[in-house]
Amino acid sequence: MPMRTFNTELTTNATNPFISATKQTFSTMLNCVPERESLTFKANGSGPPPYEVSAIINVTGSADGLVLLSMPVRTSLNIVSRILRTKAESLNDEVIDAVGEVTNIICGAAKVQMEELQLQIDIPTVVVGRNRVIRYPGQITPLSAGFSSEIGEFALEFGFHRSE
Repeated sequence: MPMRTFNTELTTNATNPFISATKQTFSTMLNCVPERESLTFKANGSGPPPYEVSAIINVTGSADGLVLLSMPVRTSLNIVSRILRTKAESLNDEVIDAVGEVTNIICGAAKVQMEELQLQIDIPTVVVGRNRVIRYPGQITPLSAGFSSEIGEFALEFGFHRSE
């Protein structure tokens, strides 16, 4: 089955709250300002996440969708170092919990705007490894936004389609 592109208005309306919430959370909680470096369609649609540590956020309601916050291990270690003010040396449960907590705060900040679109956000799930396949609903082509910051790079991916 061929990949479908997404509804531009739906995707713009649903992604902007997450981009704003991510920038706000990184700025206030991690004391760094992320800069968007790229905005592209994910060439292979569903597939492996961009980096080793990823938080998956399911979106339901007037549309079905997925938001993915993905980062290299180094960025996740730097998040823990900023939050706990101690150097994190390796990927462990504490690091995974911190990535989940930061993602949960991002979701909370995006929630009001998402509810205005009749969309609900599930609690994020953190996965580790690039040997996983992330399947976006409805055979759509997801949008990928790459960011850089003083604590490292990361990506946000978005894929939405109207519920039938």
